[in-house]
Formats: sequence, structure tokens, C-alpha cells
Amino acid sequence: MASAEWRAVLVTMRDLLARDPSDKKSLKAWEKEACALIPRLSGFPESDNIEEFVWHYLSDADIRVADAEYARIQREGFESYLREMEAALPPQPAEPEAGNRSTNNTSR
Repeated sequence: MASAEWRAVLVTMRDLLARDPSDKKSLKAWEKEACALIPRLSGFPESDNIEEFVWHYLSDADIRVADAEYARIQREGFESYLREMEAALPPQPAEPEAGNRSTNNTSR
């Protein structure tokens, strides 16, 4: 997977996990975002290798709202998947610190 694109998808999935709905009031907006993510995921050539429970997590928010134990199991599995995928990403190039930026100052 193209690492920048995949990293962006993982950030979106991490955000969805952080805002996982716990009541019907927050459910609709969350489901709308999850539904928008599904075609992005499907667009990766490797989408056949994405764990089945990821698809379930993105589509089962209504069940999680109704069943706390199911919610706990899905959240734990999704969190574990995200950690694994994030750990497999190549490191991002380090940004130079503000005080250490190289300048072409030739004055003496």
C-alpha cells in the first residue's frame, strides 16, 4: 500500500475509534464517516487482505451501541489491528527542529 495514503486511512480509522459512538445520538454522524471510509479502503489493491473484522467494525456501530460486550470486543480487536498496521508503516522522515534548521548563511 502506498504508505502516505495508507497512513492517512489509518489516521481516519484511529479517529473513528476515538469517537466510537456510545449512544444513538452520535451514531448517525459516525456511521456516515465510516461508510465514506469503506470505498477508500476498498480502493487499495490489498483490500482483500484487510481483516474481516475491520469491515464489521465499520458497519456494526449500531450493534455496539446496543451491546456493551460486543462493543468492547470489537474496540479491542480494532485497536489491536490499528497498532499492528501502524507499527508496520515505514518511519516518517523527521522534520528538522526549528532551532536546527540549516541555512545558507555565509556571513561571518
